[in-house]
Formats: sequence, C-alpha cells, structure tokens
Amino acid sequence: MIKYYFVKVTNNNNKKDFDIIITRSKKIRLKMYGLTCLHNLYKTGHNVSYRPIFDILSTDHSWYKYDSKEFEEYNDAKLYRLSLLDQLQEKYADYVPVSYSFWS
Repeated sequence: MIKYYFVKVTNNNNKKDFDIIITRSKKIRLKMYGLTCLHNLYKTGHNVSYRPIFDILSTDHSWYKYDSKEFEEYNDAKLYRLSLLDQLQEKYADYVPVSYSFWS
C-alpha cells in the first residue's frame, strides 16, 4: 500500500474556486514549490503545458493538506480525489463570494 496526500489549493477570494492535487511526497511544500515554479515558467512563455491549477495559483491562494490515505494503485487515489471534490462542491454550493474591499 502506498500513502497518498491530498492537498487542497483554494482561491482566498472565492471558496468555490479550489482544486485538490495528489502527491506521494510527505513534504507538501516541495510539491507546491514545484507547481509554483511551473506556473511562473508558464507565465513567462517557456515551453510548459497548461494545467488547470494554474488558474488558482495566479490568484491570492492558500493550500493545506486536506487528507491522506493508502491505496494499492494511483487510479484508486484519483477516484478518491473525485469523491473529495464532489463533497466539497456540495459543501460550498450555497456560498456567495463577498468583496472584502475596504473602500466599497
């Protein structure tokens, strides 16, 4: 059994704008640093393919370890990720983003 970590990356201005990434590394900061570097290379026009997580990384975002679980195969971890996404989408179904601007 291999332990997988599920990291939730969220746009701080809109809780509905989130994604969950899967990693086997215990050091989640390294995974996020790698994604941030890829995003910066993508923004500067280097030959890096687009990933949907880049939309969130280009905003004011935060991330944390959401869950961890052991699976036999990576495909099982991907299915679990989809179930986590469905649960969170149901949780935030009624959420309406609020503007926190001091001047508005």
